[in-house]
Amino acid sequence: MAYQPLPCIQTLEKHFKVCNQSTSGLIWLLPTSNRVQINTKAGTKDVSNGYWKIRFMSKQYYCHRIVYYLHNKIDPKDFDIDHIDQDKSNNNPLNLRLATRSQNSANRNKNRTNTSGHKGVCWINTKQKWAAQITCNNKHFNLGYFNTIEEACAQYNKEAARLFKDYALIT
Repeated sequence: MAYQPLPCIQTLEKHFKVCNQSTSGLIWLLPTSNRVQINTKAGTKDVSNGYWKIRFMSKQYYCHRIVYYLHNKIDPKDFDIDHIDQDKSNNNPLNLRLATRSQNSANRNKNRTNTSGHKGVCWINTKQKWAAQITCNNKHFNLGYFNTIEEACAQYNKEAARLFKDYALIT
């Protein structure tokens, strides 16, 4: 997924300030229209995906990407910005880190369609066993079949910690 390129840091610093009291993580420093008030929250929450977004210079941006850029002085470019606590609306700079797509996915909760209750674990009816599976850098790995859900979960957690280190969400 290609992200909207961010404006230069000087432009962002002129218009925004990182502010933990703002629910979006940003406040306006310079008005860009009649509706924008100085020192007020910048951005709106997208109810479809939970992220804070902002319309600026006729383009749409994710607030967490601007917060990361302003706080760290590093343009995230094509990298993801990972929310460490998995809360998409928490744009506190200490909760944001640069991540590859694979690392960002590793720090994601289990899918809504998951029926085992554990990330990377599913029941294989034909084998009458639990399977542990993991994906890293678009490669899918079968970690084995297990008699108990606990064994499958332990194998997934072990491999996630090895592959993703600090980004692994251990269940």
